[in-house]
Amino acid sequence: MGSLPPDTAGALELLDRVQRAGSLADALARVIEGALSPLGTERALAAQVRRGALRGVAATGWDDPAVRAFSVPLSAEFHPAVRAALTGEPVASGGQDELLPGLARAAVLPVPGTRGAWGVLVVDPAGRKLDDFADAAATLRVVGPALERLAEVEELRRSAAGAERQRQLLTAIVNALPDP
Repeated sequence: MGSLPPDTAGALELLDRVQRAGSLADALARVIEGALSPLGTERALAAQVRRGALRGVAATGWDDPAVRAFSVPLSAEFHPAVRAALTGEPVASGGQDELLPGLARAAVLPVPGTRGAWGVLVVDPAGRKLDDFADAAATLRVVGPALERLAEVEELRRSAAGAERQRQLLTAIVNALPDP
């Protein structure tokens, strides 16, 4: 699991704030603010492992279309975000390809869940080295399982809403049939 962050009290306070978040997007905004703002980071994207790919979920510093467009198949093991998710270790990207609009250099921090990688944070390093993100990576190890649970709850809510719509449609069809 790794060690606790040096500021354990701060990490536990952030964990409490994440657990009280009303949505996954709100929780991720709190994580980005709490774990990365002390480093002066203004741009970060959270991507979740879903359906065989890392998919953008929320971000600070990029617009919603850029977030939704971020999708990298887990089979692309060369990609820094996939490497971070699969190895569980932070990865520095200094490639020539942009990971996100306007971002060629990045620090990619894994966000572990209870059953392996939940996702990653793709961070604009703003001139910092990967080692400068060690405390943030340790904090993500603390809050990652809570993010995973929030994502599961949101998926269950979406699934239940879809099932309810299907039930209502089926009821309407049955009610429209003539009585025998």
